[in-house]
Parts: sequence; C-alpha cells; structure tokens
Amino acid sequence: MKFIFVPFVNGLIACAVFAAQAIMPASEASAAEQRQADPVRREGVNLKLEFLQRTGSISSAIYDDSMGVITFRALINGQVVWAVIDTGAEATFVDVKFSKEIGLDVEALSGSIRGLAGEMTRSKITGIELEIPGQFVVREAVFNGTDLSGLSRALNKKTAIIIGRDILNVISFYVDASAKRVVFLPSKSMKFQDTQIVRLPMIDGLLTGTINGVAASMAIDLGASGVLNIRRGVWDRYIPSGTTIDEVTSTDLGGETYTSVFTQGVTLGIGSISSLPAAKQVPDLDANFDAYIGYGFFQGRRTLFDYAAEEILILKD
Repeated sequence: MKFIFVPFVNGLIACAVFAAQAIMPASEASAAEQRQADPVRREGVNLKLEFLQRTGSISSAIYDDSMGVITFRALINGQVVWAVIDTGAEATFVDVKFSKEIGLDVEALSGSIRGLAGEMTRSKITGIELEIPGQFVVREAVFNGTDLSGLSRALNKKTAIIIGRDILNVISFYVDASAKRVVFLPSKSMKFQDTQIVRLPMIDGLLTGTINGVAASMAIDLGASGVLNIRRGVWDRYIPSGTTIDEVTSTDLGGETYTSVFTQGVTLGIGSISSLPAAKQVPDLDANFDAYIGYGFFQGRRTLFDYAAEEILILKD
C-alpha cells in the first residue's frame, strides 16, 4: 500500500512500563512554562533531536519481536546496542553498567522506579548521543539510568536502552509488524486516505473502547507482550464473577516473585476492531486509565503512532 511522505526540514514480557518522570535538565523555565510553550513535550524534557531522513528516500530499521516486544539495533555514543520501544515508559532509560563501560557520567539518585516489571534503582546519565541510523539522532541527552540486566535476560539480548515517551511523544513512528520494520519521522509526515486506514479513537493520549461491553480507557504499552492487561483495581468491573481464571507464578525483572492472573476470551472493542484476547491482571500503577493494550494487539498489522497529533492509524490490508 502506498503512502505519502510529506517533505520536511531536518531539525514482553511486561518489560519496562516505568511510572517515572524524565530527569529534569538544567533550565530556567518552570515545568508549567515549558508545557505552555510546547504542549507536545513531556514535563522535564529538552531534547536536541535531529531527523536524518531525506525527501524521497525513507530509511527503516529491521526489528525482532520474537519475545513479544519490538527490539532493534541503535547506536549510543557510536556503540551498537539493542533498543526497545516502550510507549508505556514515561521516559527513556539507559543501562547503568553499559554507560559506565563507555565512560558516560552516571549519577546515582535516591528512590526507585516502580513499574509492571518490578522495582528498580534509578540514576541520571549525561552526555548521551542516541542515533537510529538514517532516521534520527538525539545529541547531548540526559536520560534516566537503571539496571537493564533483567530485561536483557528476559529478551535474550544485551539491551542497553528503552526508548520511552519523552522521545516518542515528539515524533511519529510507523510499525510494519508484517515486514518487521519501523520508521521514525516527524509528526504528521505520513498521510493516508481515509479509505486506507482504521483510525483508533484517542483522547488525551489514551485509546477509548470497550472490554466485555463496558466502556474503558486504555494506554498503549508496546513494552508489554500480549494484547490486554487490566488493572487490578478495576478487574471486577470488566471480568464477571465466576469467570474461569488461570494463575501463573513468575519473577519480575527486579527479582521479586509474583502471581499473574489470566482469563481467556475477553471481548475487546477499539473503534471498528473487535477481538477476543486473553486478559491479564496487572498492578494499579496509574489510576488514569483502566487497561494497557500491548504489542500483541498490533502484531501482523501496519500502524502509525503519532502521539503529538493524537493519532493511531492502522492500515487496511
């Protein structure tokens, strides 16, 4: 299927899903002033991002989703690493051990990061240059640091970076889950005719739809495998009492043992798309929505994610 590329000027495994703010870079502007000046940016984000795509020639990255999430090659300060796209992560995270090995400045911070993957330490890492070859580069970046060794073991790849919403909120990215390719572009750079797409309903960055016929707000979490993850606090709202459930004991990336609750054949409706996935119960990390839609929902599809324009478009076959 053809699409129009608009010319521009350069400028899981429930693996990550960190509920954390981005590290605050030095700035004289308050967070409120930053949001007012540029509502697309997340609080505390000040990225020096340059697109490398050229008009008439679109570069893409081949990715692997054999473990249920998108992993692909990237460069950090010239070193080839594995990266994960995680729309459930509020910020980008870089592995602390790797950062020290290549001589980056790592500052340990108090407190920890709590997400679906468990509890992990946090640091601030400065002097990072992140490049997706042929697509974009972020220079002189300050990102969060944490221990990603558990993620590396889960994915069977030495993973050095989780690309989160501080970056993904200010660009668009096109995922062809059939060809296993991802393309990063400026927001609104790809245009489609209405007859070519299914537009997923989105309000304030969240999908709206139904779970078993009951209205639900849902965050997209490409850092989680599977299709549907429902918060524990609202589980009974969507899953009737007496429903058959399965329980599995697992270990999160922080080393803690937990019990996962599943049920089969839940009716999920988002826009004109209806499916019958299994549903997993997950912790109450964010009360602003009811469920997470994982990468499994998008497997086999071609999807444009453009959070800046509040558009999620699925291309028809």
